[in-house]
Amino acid sequence: VGMATNIPSHIVAEIVVASLEVIDNPHVEHARLMELFKGPDFATGGIVAESADAVAQAYETGRGSFRVRGRFHAEEAEKADDREAGIERLSGGQWQLVISEIPYQVAKGKLIEGIFRGETINTISMLAVEDALDALRWVESSGGSNAMIARAEANFAVIDAWVAKTPWVEFLACDPAVRSRTSICLSLTEDWFQALDEKARWAIVDEMTQWLAEEGAAFDIATHRAAPPGLRIWGGGTVEQRDLALLLPWLDWAWAEMRNKHGA
Repeated sequence: VGMATNIPSHIVAEIVVASLEVIDNPHVEHARLMELFKGPDFATGGIVAESADAVAQAYETGRGSFRVRGRFHAEEAEKADDREAGIERLSGGQWQLVISEIPYQVAKGKLIEGIFRGETINTISMLAVEDALDALRWVESSGGSNAMIARAEANFAVIDAWVAKTPWVEFLACDPAVRSRTSICLSLTEDWFQALDEKARWAIVDEMTQWLAEEGAAFDIATHRAAPPGLRIWGGGTVEQRDLALLLPWLDWAWAEMRNKHGA
């Protein structure tokens, strides 16, 4: 007989132990039962995002629901902290997030397809909406969208002043009106670099960004592979001006090293 239910699955052993407790002690307290089993157990894994109190209340009242988010774990990561956070380090200071368990009834194939179709947010918040809500609360506490725009403009001004006095770099967008204040893209303009073919230029950008990552100065600052080989600096409202100011001497140092090693 096939039956449909909205009751989540559980670990059978925990339910058996709790049932025996009820048989032996019909007046057992709800809190005691919650010590014997912790909540639902979903087939595909994942993490129940509700608090222990919310889970206990749902079982006590018979009414409630459970949110489940993915679990992140990178088995092959070198550092223990990265393994637990699900972070795999890549070359050039880039990294990727490993989702080891997906929420119950989320189809893996449809999830991946949805990312590329733009149906879901391609960030951690895709599986943990609370992260996005935390970010919105932070924005509100920092002055709202106008404050974020002002911070981005101030950050851009730091980069703009540096570009104006730096001979080896220019903005990728020639028209100032269309230059992004958040994803700030830069071209590397010295003749010896521009004379190289695209593959060689990308190799130098990768080497430069890898050096910066190893020094802990900057991570994932290469331009997108669909753009010309260059640099991309995040200047949004989540970035502090002083951090950008500290970054710029590192960029000058790294480029000087590239020039000495590869330049004419």
